[in-house]
Amino acid sequence: MRTDIPVMNAILCGISGLRPRVAELRLNHVPGELEGDLIGEFSGPVTPDEGSPCLPCKSFPEFLQTRRSVSHFRDEAVDARCVIHAVAQALEDDERLWGCSETAGLLEAFVFVLRDSVGGPGPGIYQVRRDSAVRMTTAAELGDPIRFGVQEEFFAGSGVVIFCANLDVEDGAGGANGYLVNTLRASMALYEVHVELGCMDVVGSVFGGFIPASLRSLLLADMVTRQQIISCSYGFPA
Repeated sequence: MRTDIPVMNAILCGISGLRPRVAELRLNHVPGELEGDLIGEFSGPVTPDEGSPCLPCKSFPEFLQTRRSVSHFRDEAVDARCVIHAVAQALEDDERLWGCSETAGLLEAFVFVLRDSVGGPGPGIYQVRRDSAVRMTTAAELGDPIRFGVQEEFFAGSGVVIFCANLDVEDGAGGANGYLVNTLRASMALYEVHVELGCMDVVGSVFGGFIPASLRSLLLADMVTRQQIISCSYGFPA
């Protein structure tokens, strides 16, 4: 980006709040022209859909100035509806940006809710789609998170978000580059979640994932048609 001056200037213009071309860029959007999307999505606070319990408390520039990778969290639980909303939005944006469909490589996402919050869904594992969320596993079935084989601090917060992909589909569509494309898409989606939650003062750390065998029964993950790509913890900072 540092050598692509027009793109950099467009993004900086958006972050600073000077957005004379946002409407024009959105109306004339073509695949690959990301500047308008970046400006429109990230130049100010992220606003959830009507009915969402989540309200941003920071603008995107404020988030960039204060963001940190955090592994120490306070006991207060994050309302999982905020996390599920952010994940669903990221999945919708991924589908729109990459032109995906049910048969053309949709990402999958799962939210591990470890702490109960007033008004929020109970602890467990939720499979999130762009238009729905279903609890796959209860807190009792989830058990002790330490058995997933990652550092204990990743489970010290309110929960964990996992993005998965179907490697069979991507291998057929992208060949040798299929896994790389999946990794790029999942990373972009996770960063979008990170930004949206960060603007609500919900923080965490990114990590690669769990021991594959630990997810075989919990997520019905065979590591081929459903392979974890990238994960992050989330919670309120201590």
